[in-house]
Amino acid sequence: RTNADEGVGLRTDEWVYYCAQIRPYYDQLNGIIGQLAGLMILGQARSCFEAYYSLAATPLDQIDECRSALATVRPPAIAAKHFTHLSHAAQRVDDSARALRQSVASPEQLRTEIPRMVSELEAASSILRCAADPLVRLQTIDFGQGCACCSALPIPPSTLASTRA
Repeated sequence: RTNADEGVGLRTDEWVYYCAQIRPYYDQLNGIIGQLAGLMILGQARSCFEAYYSLAATPLDQIDECRSALATVRPPAIAAKHFTHLSHAAQRVDDSARALRQSVASPEQLRTEIPRMVSELEAASSILRCAADPLVRLQTIDFGQGCACCSALPIPPSTLASTRA
């Protein structure tokens, strides 16, 4: 079974097709959330302001690109509510990215904005978890290759011998 076959027979064709369309944006939103969270941590360090200022523009560019691409998706009727949730999550991420970019020049403003931005990112992440469908690989964390016991790769005998020594 290939990744393209995920969900086939378990979900309607419309749903599988819709999920294939939005999956790159779903994954991108998750990535931007992580990036913004990292930048907020970095923003607490006073010694790296120059690098921080330039890095703060990147998530804003990415969320603009993501939201523009999402606007081109025409969800089927069965996915309208899901798409609305995805759009709300994107809006919250956008709000945080814009707030970060606007407050990055002022460490004091940044410190006061961080709790609100964290709340927005938590809400966006919660929406994405709610919108997850692992059968079609829409999930906040991809556990597809996560099980060491079920790995398709055989363990080389030399590795086993070295672990016994």
